[in-house]
Amino acid sequence: MYANYMISGFSDEISSDIDVQFTALNKMGIKFFEPRGVNGKNISSLTDEELTALKGKMGQYRIKASSIGSPIGKIKITDDFEPHFETFKRTCYIARFLGAPTIRMFSFFIPDGEYDKYRDEVLRRLRLMVDYAAREKVVLLHENEKGIYGENDERCLDILSAINSPYFKAVFDPANFVQAHVDTKKAFALLKDYVTYMHIKDAKEDGSVVPAGYGEGNVSWILGELEKMGYYGFLSLEPHLGAFTGLSDIDDTANETVSKEKSDEAKFALAYESLKNALKESGHNMNKVKMGIIGFGNMGMQHARNISEGRVPKMELAAICDIDPEKAAKAKSDYNVPTFTDAEEMMKSGLCDSVLIAIPHYDHSPYAIMAFELGLNVLTEKPAGVHTKQVLEMNEAAKKSGKVFGIMFNQRTNPMYQKLREMIKSGELGHIKRISWIVTDWYRSNAYHKSATWRSTWDKEGGGTLVNQNPHQLDLWQWMFGMPDTVYADCSFGKYHDIDVDDEVTAYLTYKNGTTGTYITSTAEAPGTNRLEIACDAGKIVIESGKMIFKKLKQAEPEFDKTNTVPFACPEYQDVLMDVSGSGPQHVGILNDYAEAVLNGTPLLAPGEEGINGVTLASAMYLSTWRGVETIDLNNFPHQEFYERLMEKAANAKEKKGVKSQTVDIDGTY
Repeated sequence: MYANYMISGFSDEISSDIDVQFTALNKMGIKFFEPRGVNGKNISSLTDEELTALKGKMGQYRIKASSIGSPIGKIKITDDFEPHFETFKRTCYIARFLGAPTIRMFSFFIPDGEYDKYRDEVLRRLRLMVDYAAREKVVLLHENEKGIYGENDERCLDILSAINSPYFKAVFDPANFVQAHVDTKKAFALLKDYVTYMHIKDAKEDGSVVPAGYGEGNVSWILGELEKMGYYGFLSLEPHLGAFTGLSDIDDTANETVSKEKSDEAKFALAYESLKNALKESGHNMNKVKMGIIGFGNMGMQHARNISEGRVPKMELAAICDIDPEKAAKAKSDYNVPTFTDAEEMMKSGLCDSVLIAIPHYDHSPYAIMAFELGLNVLTEKPAGVHTKQVLEMNEAAKKSGKVFGIMFNQRTNPMYQKLREMIKSGELGHIKRISWIVTDWYRSNAYHKSATWRSTWDKEGGGTLVNQNPHQLDLWQWMFGMPDTVYADCSFGKYHDIDVDDEVTAYLTYKNGTTGTYITSTAEAPGTNRLEIACDAGKIVIESGKMIFKKLKQAEPEFDKTNTVPFACPEYQDVLMDVSGSGPQHVGILNDYAEAVLNGTPLLAPGEEGINGVTLASAMYLSTWRGVETIDLNNFPHQEFYERLMEKAANAKEKKGVKSQTVDIDGTY
């Protein structure tokens, strides 16, 4: 497991001027900052007008806020709390306004030796703030600091465990622990379960601040421990290598430990270089995947944004291609990377070691094959292709190239589906008797189908709901339950819409071990349903409305049946709400997983070669209907027959549109 570090920093140590700060961050390739001092003012004291101006600058320079570097909690425990609490509430508003998910804060300065006396008051104040932050959906990050209640590791653990809230976590600052004469290895071992953010600075025994790796903070060791944990979070540079505007407001004792020289861009850059060296020493692979995106449509734009904004720390946006010159120009304007209107030219440019294919379905395979032949790694959008013949050719090219081949099956990152797959693979559920998936919660009107010329067509898209809305679900089916042996289906084409392709499908799937399944989908039902039900020896699992419920039998059904003597008796069960929530990291998760595979050889969550399975399921459902609702043997799928029938459909579609052509080569816009 490898960590995904996102680099941020207190850029007010570069300059008090926000333009100078952001220009320097852009030069260093740092995508985040931890706002503390802005144009000479503390972040918590900015007016609405100043906040609006700051947000505009963030957009202009493409910088995001990782956390608010607030002064909250840096008052004496004997000071009046009410005015400070008002400042805290204002800071929560600022965090939400700037899009910062967290706020850095402290646990109040305590008179020497009176920590026990003021513990209850510290906790009272912290609970008030945590409760308010929870309502505002902002996480508070407690930073260890000399002189506050959370000065050492034991007292940090005390307040973190006492409050025990997902909205109260820890910033770990090695230099601050050194200055408080705390062993950082011991502290990290004690607090690691609460650490969700790191401040990067180091210190010597005399308290003087030095770059990471040059003091007693064990920075490289801590980074190595984070690496083992698979840490996903920020490393925020707080150099303190020189005096800067507002330093005395932040820490009255700082002048004792900070160099008298002025802090500037060079010192910030030195701190960054030291961090990179510490990361290398900890065993972290500092290389990045150089990704080129083919297609700047909806998905291409989303992937470009995720990469450029630092959500995929081990990947950099190297180039973008779109055959539409206007889209290529927009990509250049938005991301300031080389852009192309010819994919082959981009692949041969040497700018990329990998490509992400986000273009119409028919083109996934030919462009992937081209990339493999040119020695590039490939990550393709779903589906793998329109027909199995082209996907098999793509898989063969991938195998021959030896390059990394992934597919954007982001639903595999969903915790519910991961948990269900784990339960099936472990044997916990016993024999799967029946699978039923009704997925009709993607209503599409005629306005949708007419919104683009390629939508819902045989010649441009390659099908209807099975190839557009359903690829993720078809992939999840085979990923969790394995490929069925036979399929027969009744697909309705243009039943509810003015289209030639499918808008309703009912399919029946069978397995040699006796498992049966039904798959029902439609784009014409409102309100729709998304309900997956699995009947098994151990009971029944239902996934619906974002919840996973296990109707768990107290005794497995086969065992009950062997011993039961009461004619109408039924096994007893209890409803177990499975502890899985959220949708997972989705596209960002697949991108990070892919980067690890390219850089470190880790197994892919979604190997591209597995894309053939979902395409085969969809193709079998079409072919079954075209043959008059016949059973299709998936173990001997007639790839050539399906290809010929699909090409006939595509050619007929062109004839209907008045396009005289003997081929169905697709060259629509990306």
